[in-house]
Amino acid sequence: MIDALNISQKDIPPKTVIIGRKGRVAEQKFLGFTLRDEIDLYYPPEEYLPFWEAFREMSETQFVGYNPANPREGCNKQFFESVQKHLHSKDELRYFIAVNTRMDFFHGADAVFSWKGIIITIDVTVDPNKECKADFRVLYPDDIKSGYVYDVTAKNIAMMFKSRLNASRG
Repeated sequence: MIDALNISQKDIPPKTVIIGRKGRVAEQKFLGFTLRDEIDLYYPPEEYLPFWEAFREMSETQFVGYNPANPREGCNKQFFESVQKHLHSKDELRYFIAVNTRMDFFHGADAVFSWKGIIITIDVTVDPNKECKADFRVLYPDDIKSGYVYDVTAKNIAMMFKSRLNASRG
């Protein structure tokens, strides 16, 4: 493993991003796993994909054994079931892992909820000052320890789904 904390700039290949350990650990603990290898360097994709194309690509490349309709890894189960509860619906809700995909790199989403054709993006971070492109931010570990993510965030996600669904109907 390359130690990102003790690496010089000359050792880093071009177009490489150094991943913060705390951020990766937070993603792994909250999401259960990520698409990142056990290495501290990440080679971002060079070709930009628009949002819906990046979503399609990400949704088709989930982990073997991972079921977006019934997630069981990390905090996903409780988070998914909390959103389901607030939606009052078990139909069509999906929860995708987006870390290390073009959805993550270009659109700032570590995870994505999908329901009735509507998408809501989630960013998992340890840095409260980090710019957030996603619809919702989960501040790890504070939001988990306090239960905020399962109560307030899940409820707000359900409300946003319903609002966007109503807006799409005209």
